[in-house]
Formats: sequence, structure tokens, C-alpha cells
Amino acid sequence: MHQIELELQNEELRRTHAELDAARARWFDLFDLAPVGYITIDGQGTVTEANLAAANMLGLGRGAMIERSLSGFVLPEDKDVLYLYRKNFSETGFSPDCELRMVKPDGTILWVRLTTAISRNADGSIFWLMTLSDITGLRLETDEQELAAHLILLVDSQGDFRSCMSDLAAALQSWSGCEAVGIRLRDGDDFPLYESRGFSPAFLRDGCRLSACGPDGNILRDGAGNPVLECMCGNVIKGRFDPSKSCFTVRGSFWTNGANHSPVSTVEAFRRSCVRNRCNENGYESVALIRLSLGDEVFGLLQFNDLRPNRFTPARIAHFERMADRLSIALSHRQAEEALRNSEELLSSFIKCSPIYACIREVTPTESRVLMASENFRDMIGIPGSEMIGKSMAALFPPEFARAITADDWTVVSTGKPILHEEELKGRQYTTIQFPIAFGDKKLLAGYTIDMTEWNNAEEELRKALEENRNLLRELQHRTKNSLTLIHSLINLSSMAGVSTEVKEVLDELGTRVKSVSELYNLLQHADSYKNLKLDEYCVRIAAPIADLSGNVSFSVETESIVIPVKDAATIGLIVSELMMNALKYAFPDFRRGAIALAVKKTANGALLEIRDDGIGLPEGFALPADAGLGLTLVHELTGQIGGSFKIGSNGKGTCGTVEFPVAGR
Repeated sequence: MHQIELELQNEELRRTHAELDAARARWFDLFDLAPVGYITIDGQGTVTEANLAAANMLGLGRGAMIERSLSGFVLPEDKDVLYLYRKNFSETGFSPDCELRMVKPDGTILWVRLTTAISRNADGSIFWLMTLSDITGLRLETDEQELAAHLILLVDSQGDFRSCMSDLAAALQSWSGCEAVGIRLRDGDDFPLYESRGFSPAFLRDGCRLSACGPDGNILRDGAGNPVLECMCGNVIKGRFDPSKSCFTVRGSFWTNGANHSPVSTVEAFRRSCVRNRCNENGYESVALIRLSLGDEVFGLLQFNDLRPNRFTPARIAHFERMADRLSIALSHRQAEEALRNSEELLSSFIKCSPIYACIREVTPTESRVLMASENFRDMIGIPGSEMIGKSMAALFPPEFARAITADDWTVVSTGKPILHEEELKGRQYTTIQFPIAFGDKKLLAGYTIDMTEWNNAEEELRKALEENRNLLRELQHRTKNSLTLIHSLINLSSMAGVSTEVKEVLDELGTRVKSVSELYNLLQHADSYKNLKLDEYCVRIAAPIADLSGNVSFSVETESIVIPVKDAATIGLIVSELMMNALKYAFPDFRRGAIALAVKKTANGALLEIRDDGIGLPEGFALPADAGLGLTLVHELTGQIGGSFKIGSNGKGTCGTVEFPVAGR
């Protein structure tokens, strides 16, 4: 009987052990192999147990966590978070989950969510059972979204851009956890550090700008004329990267967790690309360079530096790139808004400060309303342009004048054609040009008005003065012509007073010369211009009376219309007179019959004057100027005064004298 009881007890004991083994196995499965981290800590915060997930999460062997304070695994900045969490839980028996940052032995930071329950050991002592969930990715995404929204608000804000970028750099530093953060933005041909946090003064001094300069201080350029950018930052900005290298992403971002052992240092292509190693020299182990770009437009670069190694992972760099994309969109939007705002301010300043009256109006068939106007309208209507905005013409001008303006405005915008018209208001004369502006569905009109009162008054005074001068000039020309006519008459009387043949010839030649000058003043007195003269008409009026002196010589004319300056007319008149007198005097001896022809023709640069006769011709061997008499010598000298050339010769049928000279304006 006793034996049977022992066997039953042994069987019960074996069954209990089996159940305990099964329970221990289930505990191992539930505790050690759980996908989340489990730890237990005592009342002083010392870790007493830890499962594999918790150890792996912190990059430790499970045994390395035991008998160590939990706060030793927490980032120093978050130790207070853990203390307050435990304190609140102890006092109330309940507390929401706690999120804090923990640090691996290699310096990697991860976000962990703590969920806690309190229990008691068999001896009655309290222990804490905690679950640790790695929420780094989730937290980065949440922070990324919040930061992106914050960045967009910063960039889109209307405040000072430098202040916005300063706040942006601080936000990026806090979000990334990096010791130093920089924002490089395009500035002409360079990409200097526009704003930064955490860099030393020496780094900012030596590594601020990227453009390479020659000995003369000028920026060096490549064969295409683009500036040469140094440093790895320059490589990233210019898109010079090798995606087969682990330090580059497919999008061209560069990152390393140990700058002194970067694969870049072993790549010959990059040794030739002006890498300056400023980050290495300043001891930065972890470096990430993310380009800010949208399409083909490059805005700059985000730079993350840390003296500690192993600060980055591919996932973290992907977060940086997404942040850079959002920031690039915000910068592009800001840039477009600034360009639009600058354009609007420039237009507003142009309108406001215009020295002439300028305005832009919105027009309907019945109303024309001011959108912009220059301040100087106060001089016209007593109201500055800033106070005209939004008002109709009826509110600014007298009714009849306002209706006329509105009608003209509608004509411009409805026909699409500009108009120029004269106006008078309050005794002042104005000239206005108006033209339509295409602006969406609105019918807009721009107008410029110039006060022409002083101009018109000055023009009227000038017209009166000019008319007085013309009258004086006509009177002077009339008196000069009368004086020359009197002199010519006196010469003729002297010639008929029984003087010798030689004296008579001299007097006749002198009279002919005076007559040619007199004809000039006769033409000017009846001409429309005092600056120019018709050469063809002038030459005929001089040559015809001379040809009439001989009854046995016929005279013909072949001319083209040519206008010459009055200043050359007297000289040309004397030339014609001398050549005509020379022909009558020597071509037809013994009263033989003959013909003289006058030709006035245009040339490429001036005019050609030709007087031809069919007389006896020049003596054999005749040459200028050696064989010339007084008349031809005078022609030669006069031709030089007008910049021309004189030729005379015989071709078997009389003599031909030609004068070719330039004419201003041809």
C-alpha cells in the first residue's frame, strides 16, 4: 500500500516537472523570443532581466544588460524623461507610454517606446516589467512630417529670409541630432554656407565658400565657362558622383560614418576633383551632404556633420533626402513668390516715382477705376496716386472730363489699339498715350500723361522767334539782292561808257560774277528753306542769261533734281558763271555759230556739273593748271573749296569742263 502511494506521488511529481518544463518553454517563447523587448528592473532602476529582443535592440549581449542601471542606456538629454516617467508611475500606479532616446555602444541613437507594469516578487519587493518598442523609423517619419510642415511655414513666411534660414538650421540640427548642420545656398557663381549651427569659426572661415579662385582672385572656370567648385560639397552640387560606391546614393547624396576611412579617398576620379577634406581636418567622422534641387535647378546643399562615427544609416539618409525634396519645393515656391513680389514692388515703385503721370486702370463700358497711380497726380488734381486707388474717374475729375476719359479708356481696351490724344484741364495742356494690358479676364489699361504746358509755351515762343528771324533774313536777303543788282547795273553802265575793249571785257566778266551771286539771293528770298537750295534750278538761272549774251550760240539743259546746302551755293554759282563765260569767250571765235550744253547729274556721293561746247576746243598740249587763265584758275580754286575735282579737255568736238563734288546727306 505504501509503495503504491509513493509511485503515485512520483508520478504526480514527474507530471508537475513536465508542466514546469512546458511552462518554462512557453515563458522562453513569450519572453526571450518575443518580437518586442522585455526587461525587468528593480525599485532602484537596475535591470534584472532582459530578453533577446531588448539586448539586440541595444546592440548588446543579453548578459551585458543585467545589473546595469536602465538610465545608463538612455541619451543624457532624455534621462529626466525616464526619471519623471517612473516617478509618476510610482505615485499614481499608471502613466501613459513613454518615448525617449536610447544609445547603442557604437553611438547610434534610437527612439524607444516604454510600456510598464508593476508587480511584486515572492518576498514582496516591487519589480517593473517593461516592454521596449523600437519606434525610430516611425518617430523619424512623424518628426520629418512635422519638421517639413514647420520648414514650409518658415520658408513661406514673409519675415526676413536670413532669420527664416537661422530657424531652419536650428530645426534641422534638433531633428537630425547632429552636432553641426549647414545650409548652402546659391550666391551668384558660388554656394557659401548661408546659415549654420555647431561649426567652429575656423571651419566657417576656411570652408564657407566652394568656388576655386586663381592667383588674381578671380573665380576659375571650366571649358564650358562654369565656375569650378571644390570640396565634396562641390561634387554633390555639380552631380559628380559614382553610384557604384557605397558612400553615394542613387540620387547623388554623399554620406560616410567614418570620414577618415571614406571610400572616396581611394577613388582616383575624386582625387582629381578638388576634394579639400575640410571635414576630415576638423575631425568630423560622420558627414552627410544632400543636394537641394528641383528638376535642373540647384538651390544649394544640406550638410550634416558629427564628430561621432556611425551616425547615419541608409534609412536615415533617405529621410534627409525626402526632407531636402520638401525644402527644395518650399525654396522654389519662396523664390517664385519673391520674384513676383520684387516685380510687383518694382512696378509699384516705377509707377509711384514716375516723373510723368502714370496709372493703371480697370475699365468697363461705364466706369474706369484706378488700380495704381503715380504720386505726382497731386500736382494735376490735388490728390496723390496712393489716394486715387479704387476710385472712378467720376470721383476724380469734372463730369464731362471724366466721361471723356472713360469713353477713351473703353475704346482702347475694346479695340486693343493704343491712342494718343491731347487734353486740357484747369488751363494746363496734357498729352496722353493709353494702351491695353492683357491680365486674365480683366480689361486693364495703362496710361502715361505728360504736362505739355511749358513745352507748348516754349515752342510757341520759339516759333515766334523763328518767324521774326525769317522776316529779318528775308529783309536782309532783299536788301543784299538790291545792293548786288545796283552794283551790277553800275558795272553795266561803266561797260557802256566808251571804255577800251580790254576794260569792257573785264567789266562784263565782273558783272557776270556779281549777277550769279545776285541770283542766289533772289532764289533764297522766295525759297521755303534757308538751309538748302535746288542745284538744278540755280545753275539754269545763272547759265541761261550768260548764254543769251551771244546771239549765235544755242543753249540746252539736261538736269536732275539735286538739293545742296546754301553754304556751297555761291561757290558753285561762280564756277558755273566762269565756265559759261570761258566757253562764250574762247569756243566760238569770229562770231561762228555753236552750242553750249549744261548738265547737272546725281552721283553716288554727290553731284556732277558739266558744261560742254562744240567749239574749236583747247589748244594742243593744254594742261591744268599750268596753261589755265584767270577764269579756269578761279574754277580750280573754287572747286577745291567744296571738296570737289575739276577736269577740262577736248575730244575732237569742242571742250568739256566737269566739276564733281560731294553733297551732304547723299
